Amino acid sequence: MACDCAITTCLRVFVSPCDTGIDLKLTAPDAGDYTFLLGFNGVYSSFTLTLDAGEDIIIPNVVNENYRHELQIITPSGDLLNNVCYELKISMTLGAGNGLTPSPSAKSWAIIISTVNSSSLTDSFLLTHTISEIVTSNQSYLVGADFTQTGSAITWINGNTFYVDQVLKLIV
Repeated sequence: MACDCAITTCLRVFVSPCDTGIDLKLTAPDAGDYTFLLGFNGVYSSFTLTLDAGEDIIIPNVVNENYRHELQIITPSGDLLNNVCYELKISMTLGAGNGLTPSPSAKSWAIIISTVNSSSLTDSFLLTHTISEIVTSNQSYLVGADFTQTGSAITWINGNTFYVDQVLKLIV
C-alpha cells in the first residue's frame, strides 16, 4: 500500500451498484468528524463524514468494481482508526440494493448520472438529502445562487442545462 502504515488490514466489502453507501463493518469509537483518504491506482480523494460513537461506518459508493482500494480513516483526534490502514477488496453483488446510505454530514455526497436534457433533474437521492453544492466538469455550483431544490428535483436557475450521461457530484 502507498500509505505510510505499519499495519494494513484487508477488508472484503460487498458493493451493490444500486446502493449509495458501502458498509465497512467498522464502528466509530468516538463522535465527531472522520476523514477518509481513498486511493485507487495512485490517485487519492478524501471526504469527511460526521459519525456518532458506536455508529456503523458506511461510506459513499465511490469505488471501482472488483478492484482493490487503499483506505485511511482519520479519527476526530487525528489518529488512524484502529492504528491501521485498510485495503478494500471490492466484490460486486447483483440484485436490489440494501438501502445503505452514508451518514449525513456537511460533506456527504453522492455521484449520479443525469438521464435528461433539461434544466431540471429528479432523483430519489434528493428525497432524503438536501443538496448544498453540485460539482460537474470541475465546476462547483451553489444552492440559491446556481440551483434550487424542491423535494426530489433540482433546477438550474443560472441558465445551465443537465444533459444525458452528465456525471454530477451532489454534496449534502
